Amino acid sequence: MAKPSFTTGPIAVQSLRAVVFKGRESWVVQCLEYDIAAQAPSLEALPVRLARALLAEIEFSQQRGEVPFSTLPRAPEKYWDMVPGATEEDRDAWRPFLPGFVDDRLSILRAASASV
Repeated sequence: MAKPSFTTGPIAVQSLRAVVFKGRESWVVQCLEYDIAAQAPSLEALPVRLARALLAEIEFSQQRGEVPFSTLPRAPEKYWDMVPGATEEDRDAWRPFLPGFVDDRLSILRAASASV
């Protein structure tokens, strides 16, 4: 089966919103538009860990012939509740997939995940 291409169509999302908080033994970043998270021992390592998690989702989805992020729900409500001023409109505005975003950001994510 041919590898799917996600370069056609509008870019649905150009950025992801997330909450960052201190867990019991590590820092946690939880994306809001998609239920994907990462943990790290320090705030400085958190972006790299998130990049690796996003890259893994993209690569696994492509291997399955799926649009990356299309099977992920948005984050649970408890994380949205951590965002000051988040409205129901904000919560309902999440996008179910990122067609153009994937190809545009894949090299950036690979570079970020290799930096540590």
